[in-house]
Amino acid sequence: MYDGESIKMSNLKTVDLGEIAGRKSDIIKIDFLTPIEAKVPITLNHLIHMVRRRLILYVNEYGEGVVPDYKCEDKIVESRWKHHRLTHRSKRGGTGSSIRRFYGYTGFATYLVHADESAFKLLSIGELIGAGAKASFGMGFFKIFKQS
Repeated sequence: MYDGESIKMSNLKTVDLGEIAGRKSDIIKIDFLTPIEAKVPITLNHLIHMVRRRLILYVNEYGEGVVPDYKCEDKIVESRWKHHRLTHRSKRGGTGSSIRRFYGYTGFATYLVHADESAFKLLSIGELIGAGAKASFGMGFFKIFKQS
């Protein structure tokens, strides 16, 4: 799509999030690819909640519609987390701009899941839009692996 100098718009694809279908599974493994700002261990219910909040911001800012509620119960079977200390310096502050520190986690978690269709749909949408407040900066992206 980007060749180093220009963007090839013909290679840009739009996605209708309303057409994304989640697939039910009893056991799900989530790989947290980029740091996510949350307390660990991250339950699947909380991850879906973070995706839903992010989606609500998109709907309110860029369109209109309703983001469905969901039901999810989960148990963490296995997890491993790596702590990251991240820094950010705003260029808006001029020469005296301060460095801001924040924290995130990468890793994985395997969950035993009992959830409705809306929860799985929101989780699938989360693979595209990320989860959490800093997803627009590349944080909070994950990959889903269904194991049964």
